[in-house]
Amino acid sequence: MRKKPTRLKEAQGNPGRRPLSKDEVDFGNEEIPVPGFLDEVGRQKYEEVVRFCKGVKGLLQSPDYSQLLLYAEAYQDFVGAMDDIKEKGATLTSEKGNPYQNPSCGRKNKAVERMLKLSAKFGFTPVDRIGLEFGSGDDDSGDSFEGWVAGKVG
Repeated sequence: MRKKPTRLKEAQGNPGRRPLSKDEVDFGNEEIPVPGFLDEVGRQKYEEVVRFCKGVKGLLQSPDYSQLLLYAEAYQDFVGAMDDIKEKGATLTSEKGNPYQNPSCGRKNKAVERMLKLSAKFGFTPVDRIGLEFGSGDDDSGDSFEGWVAGKVG
């Protein structure tokens, strides 16, 4: 099992009650602008997850933004693959009449794997969110996780 960052343990209320490390490196919190390789779907997802992560005090540091970009890019791939599957179906027919799996199914599955791996690192799953204190991060707008979900689900 990987070690949790001290800031994440603090946000969860230090459930293990062990002494917290004081020697972790602080990389600062310089946000990476949304790169051009993300389409509108990826850009929206990136902005959404950045807002979510900023809602946990001290969770985001400069190196974390590249991980969030990878998450947004995986989500973009997932949506693109799902669109192709909806349009063409999960099974295609070859020129000889044989059925085969739409390559977008594999693309979708790989995107899901990437999203699941990255989501656990930032508390995007219900189990990972237990105990996190939302609304006390760098973003002083007072948005809670519940407000984020209410405004973004869809």
